[in-house]
Amino acid sequence: MTTIDIEYSDQVAMVWLNRPGVHNALNGEMIHELFTFFTDVACNKQIRAVVIRGRGDSFCSGADLNWMKEVSKYNYDQNFLESKTLAKCLLTIKSSPKPIIAVVHGACMGGANGVVSASDIVIAANTTRFRFSEVSLGLVPAVISPYVIQKIGKSQAQRLFLLAEEFKAADAQQFGLVHYVVDEQEIENKIQETIKKIVKNSPEAIQSTKMLMQSIDRLTDDDSIINYTSEVIAKARISDDGQEGMAAFFGKRKPDWAVKSEKI
Repeated sequence: MTTIDIEYSDQVAMVWLNRPGVHNALNGEMIHELFTFFTDVACNKQIRAVVIRGRGDSFCSGADLNWMKEVSKYNYDQNFLESKTLAKCLLTIKSSPKPIIAVVHGACMGGANGVVSASDIVIAANTTRFRFSEVSLGLVPAVISPYVIQKIGKSQAQRLFLLAEEFKAADAQQFGLVHYVVDEQEIENKIQETIKKIVKNSPEAIQSTKMLMQSIDRLTDDDSIINYTSEVIAKARISDDGQEGMAAFFGKRKPDWAVKSEKI
């Protein structure tokens, strides 16, 4: 990995966007490395949560200018394949069985908001600047749009996409793009607080809940909704974690995963 750094500790994987000289701008190499990382970590049973951050002054300033100059010379087929790489990367983040925490500061522009929108929990420094800048460049926020629309709704997404105006962290929180806004010096505490809350919960139930959230919008009729949701809870009740969780509750003790989490 040359554009990202990965740190593993106490059931947590922390992945750093590591191109601080260009404000961690996205290029083909970084997108490919993120895709590889999130594909691999999905299979790592030791990891309970993933944190994605940016080194230096910004989380991510959007697309790298040199990369944009290069792809502007591509033909349609080349651009299509290049775009699919980012699309697959965002889908891999969104569909990860691990809870994904995005931590943003400085600038979060263009495609970086796709990464944020595909994440489960978003923490932002109160000085972070956001922008969907694509239309100002004659481009379209196409690949990131499904995740942004799902996160903040079509009405807000349409306004932000069309105006391409900069907005603040407090606005991003109001729109639903960001969940927590904190002073920059409080970010580390907020990350640890969030991780501790995650690992106190059942890893199996978290994974099933993520799958539930990803599947529920695709159900189109009452019978499908009834059958699918009943199946999910039935499987949860007879699962190892479901049995352990209920036994711990009635036995007035902590479940195994909560005991293990106290070491973090």
